[in-house]
This record gives sequence, structure tokens and C-alpha cells, in this order.
Amino acid sequence: MIASVLLLAVLAAAQRPVTKRPVARPVDPRTVAAPGVVPPVVVQTPAAQGAHLSTFQGTWLGPGTDSTARRMIRVDGLHIRVSESCLAGGDVECNYEGDAVAYRPLGAAPNDSTISALGVEYGDARWRQSLILRPSEQGRLDAFVYTRYAEAERRNAYEHQSLTRVAFQTIPATIPQFPWPPPRATVTLRLPDSLVAIPGQDSLGTVFDRLRMALKRVDVGWWSVYAIGPNGFAVVTRMEAIDADGRPKPGAARWSGLSAQETPRFSGIGDYLKALFSARPGFYRVIVFAVTDRPSGQTADGHGLRPREAEILVAGGSDQLPAAMRAIPLETDGRCIALIYEFERPSESDSARFVPRAEIGALQHLMLAGLWTEEQLRK
Repeated sequence: MIASVLLLAVLAAAQRPVTKRPVARPVDPRTVAAPGVVPPVVVQTPAAQGAHLSTFQGTWLGPGTDSTARRMIRVDGLHIRVSESCLAGGDVECNYEGDAVAYRPLGAAPNDSTISALGVEYGDARWRQSLILRPSEQGRLDAFVYTRYAEAERRNAYEHQSLTRVAFQTIPATIPQFPWPPPRATVTLRLPDSLVAIPGQDSLGTVFDRLRMALKRVDVGWWSVYAIGPNGFAVVTRMEAIDADGRPKPGAARWSGLSAQETPRFSGIGDYLKALFSARPGFYRVIVFAVTDRPSGQTADGHGLRPREAEILVAGGSDQLPAAMRAIPLETDGRCIALIYEFERPSESDSARFVPRAEIGALQHLMLAGLWTEEQLRK
């Protein structure tokens, strides 16, 4: 049977709602409701047999194709959270959420507790998106997604997507592991939750995208990504030449560590590292952003990051977070910690050595690197 559904108003007439529709709870400014701005539309969805609410629970992943956007959908009770590319534009992920309406099958008895679909809607003055989830065969969910825009030049989009349940405990880390507890850093700082990582709301992919945007602002060039257990990751930045007060060296000297008269020509990162640790005397830093719910502590022997270990960390890892890890939610105890490792090469005859204590704190290091402002870091 095909039921014509006026998302979400006509659905209520076609199938009996189990509860009254709660008020949506937006995560992001884009999710502030603006009733009546974008008109509703009729979409046809097949009527479904009933299933228990537990059938919908968990985290579901819909692959990106030519006709569908990649999205992760988490269902907790009647609360639904959707992670996908920002609908207002951009190449980062946004989170949208709301409390769903549960609908009984057509002709269901009054005491029937089964559910045929969950429906939720969110949006703002520029766009609105309606999502209906319906049980499918083989333990999957069907997602019917309709996105409509107020601007005439943007085309409305309808998607039918098959969702697969994600079992996070079975996802193997496909990138090397970062040592945890970490080597003792020169200075550390837990970043404000609103800046990079929102525990219990963001996916690891969302957090990684925010860090990547910050690193691109200062033209880091490359970085190395590592796993921290099965549900965390670390980003190790390129070695940076700095002054004693933490200010970066000007121009190309910031990232090469070479004298202004020399032109850096590296065939690979191995050549880069050799040049770096034989470069002119001075101070250097490596910043590690660790996203994890694990206690930090320190290594058993309490030593700092040795120069050779820094070489390995900068040279290893991946430049991206694997797709399987992007979908993993950041747990409620999760956070992003900045670990700053400072090194000094006192003279041409000396090797670089770890600096256990710095003249400035982690907040100043991050500000001087140009990653964030003081106001952002003190929120």
C-alpha cells in the first residue's frame, strides 16, 4: 500500500501518532524552527508493518552515492540526531536533532504498541529537512529524506536511503595507534567543548573537520592522524620553528627550520625530518590534538617526547580519519586535549632536546600559532 504523506502533517492523518509531537531541540543555529517559511510538500512513502521501538534504536549509517548524501543517524528513544554535510553550505559536517513523532500501523488496535515509522523535521528560514525512518528487511532501516529550500535557485531534494546499523565495538582501527597515556608534554590544555568537540553530541568526523579547518588557517601543510583505542584519535602537527617566546618564525622558516638563504627541496618527509634536526639552532614545537574519553595521565617512566619519537610521529600516521572512525560518536566523557611538545637545539654542535617546562602556557602557544583567539580558548 502507498500512503501519501504530507511531511509531517499529512502523516499524522494517514497513520495514528503514538504521542504528541514534542518541541524540537536544535543543536546548531541552523536548526532554529521557522514555521511557514518553507512550504510543506507531499511525498509518497510505502506504509510499513509495525515494529517495537527498540528496532529503531542505535546508530545508523547511510552511504553517500550519486543520489544520496552520506549521513549518520542516531536514535535514542524518540530523540533523533542527524550528522551530514551542512545544508547551509560548506565542506564540514553539521549536527541536527529533534524529538520524533512515532506512528502506529494503519488500522492498528488501540492497545497495539508497535510503531510503523518515526518522523522528525528541522530547519531554518533558508531550508527545512523532513526525515522518516521505517523498518526494512534484514535488520536495516529505510530513510526517506526530503530537503526543501526557500531560495528558488536551489532545487529541492528527495532521497531514499538504506541505513545499516553501526556496531562500533567491531570497527578495527585502520591507522596506527598513538601512545596512550601520552609522553609527558611541555604544557597541555583541555580545549573548550564549544570550540572543537561537544561530548555526547559530535561524531569523531565532526571533531576532525573542525581541527582540520583550524590547521588549514595557519597553512600547516600536512599532519599525521593516529587512533587512540577504538573510539578516539590524535592529530600530530608538522614541526614548527619558533622564537623563545613561542612566536612562529616568519615566512618559510616557520615550517622548514632552514636559513633564509637555503631553498627547502625535500623528496619526502624523511628528508624533511633529517633537515629539521640538523637545522639552525633554535626552538621548535609539535602540537598534538588528542580526542578521547580515556584518562590522560602520563607514560610509566614520565619522560617527555624524545626528538626521535617526534620524528616517527610526524612521519607516520595518516592524513585523514578513516570513514569507519568518522561515524563513531564522541562519548560524554570525551574531550580534545592540546599537548605542546617544545624542543631546543642550543648550538650547531648540539642535538635537539625536549624542553620539559616552557616560559609560556599552552593557551599562549595556541594563540601565537594562530589557531584560535584568546577569547575562543577561554570560553
